Amino acid sequence: MKHRKRLLVVLTALLIASGLGTAWRTEASEDAGAGPQSKWDALASWTEGFYQASVEENRQLAYGYVLKMKAAAADRELRSYGTPEGWAVLDERLNAAQALIERGAFAYTWREEAARLKLAVDALSRERKALWRQYERLLREDMSRLHKAWLQGGEKGNEAAAAALRQLEGHVLRLEAAAAFGKEPAHVSVLKERIRYTEKLLEAAPGGRTEANRTLTEGSLVLLGDAVDRLFASGAQPAAVKPAGGPSWQWTAMLAVIVLAGLFYTGWHKFRIDRDEITVPKRPLR
Repeated sequence: MKHRKRLLVVLTALLIASGLGTAWRTEASEDAGAGPQSKWDALASWTEGFYQASVEENRQLAYGYVLKMKAAAADRELRSYGTPEGWAVLDERLNAAQALIERGAFAYTWREEAARLKLAVDALSRERKALWRQYERLLREDMSRLHKAWLQGGEKGNEAAAAALRQLEGHVLRLEAAAAFGKEPAHVSVLKERIRYTEKLLEAAPGGRTEANRTLTEGSLVLLGDAVDRLFASGAQPAAVKPAGGPSWQWTAMLAVIVLAGLFYTGWHKFRIDRDEITVPKRPLR
């Protein structure tokens, strides 16, 4: 019985020490800002700063934010979240933004890169529905304009259809990295391929439409709409930027309290039994 009690006491002490150690490590990690969540917060903050700098056409400030974003995005721990395809596209967009600023391009060009990066970084968070999924309405409006322009016929109809197709392509490129983080890179690739194919069909008949061209283009528009449907029909969720860990220190402390209460009750119960069983010996008669 004594050995069992000692073992329970040792286990309780280990539980308490483990819980406190976890709490101290968590607090230290939060204070140091070294966790994946804090790294994502920094990246998101700098991305928002880059976007605001692009709106204000502040080239120097925007360049500083891009360098900070590149350094943050190179962190190995942060890159363990999301998808390799998403990080690959995000790296491309960061490099493109840096190149545009360095060669003195107009602010609206790197503002587009800032919008793409903002959607991509947002897609890493599970706290809310990803912003890039709100582009479904825009893409469907682009498809509607494309169909209406194609039905007009003639050279003007082709030109209007080509303009609507370019607008659709711009929206798709804007959400490309975000969708890749949302585990939809294959759907985006198919959509981009069908946009390029439709574009070639429109270019093939600038002055008039043959029966073959009309059939191929109408079929391509159907496939294009199907690709948009598939992109937004999937319910895949991004990998949340949230560090994984063991049980919380509160849970460990509660378990330790329960064990201590059990020990106290066992000891008190044994004390009562021993007390009740004590008998005072009678003194012998003289």
